[in-house]
Amino acid sequence: MWKVLIAVGPVTIYTYGFMMAAAFLLGIWLAARRAAAFGYTSSQVHDGALPILALSLLGAKLAYLAAAWNDVVFDWREALAVIRGGFIFYGGLAGGVAGGLWWLRRRGLPALAFGDLIAPPLCFAHALGRLGCFLNGCCYGKAAAWGIVLPEVDRLPRMPAQLFEAGGLVALGAALSFLRPGAPGRTGRILAAYLLGYGALRFAVEFT
Repeated sequence: MWKVLIAVGPVTIYTYGFMMAAAFLLGIWLAARRAAAFGYTSSQVHDGALPILALSLLGAKLAYLAAAWNDVVFDWREALAVIRGGFIFYGGLAGGVAGGLWWLRRRGLPALAFGDLIAPPLCFAHALGRLGCFLNGCCYGKAAAWGIVLPEVDRLPRMPAQLFEAGGLVALGAALSFLRPGAPGRTGRILAAYLLGYGALRFAVEFT
């Protein structure tokens, strides 16, 4: 575990937050590099990043608050910890989709082609975020005969579920990167492959 990346006087940079920021930047950079092949410009990718980022963070935080609702209601100190705490990916995905659809509609741009564009970068960005989870010591796996000990949790070796998912996301992103843009009327195939692939990956990782 490496919760604090840098601490200099009153300035503290937490590893999880740093990795989240790096994940967003990586995703935007990769999407901008792919933009032309899908009929977009890098400027359009940068323009759409703000509403997608803002609503994905909001959705991820609201999902986290909903999951910890009982703690929030019955213990104000726990409520403060939850508010400062983490995020849930599915809430972030829902928020990001909402932000992306809003922006695409305002610009009159096709949604499925944009989904094809961002699917592989989303995989690589998500993998970086899972590395942040690993360094933060959250989203850990179940106890096993082998694994990694998280001293702040207990003294049991635990399967590194975060690393399993990160590795699977890198593999999925690499595979999706080889898929070419669909002809008009056949867009959305890369996005569909991402949704199916990540669903299967997450289903498998849940067992760990």
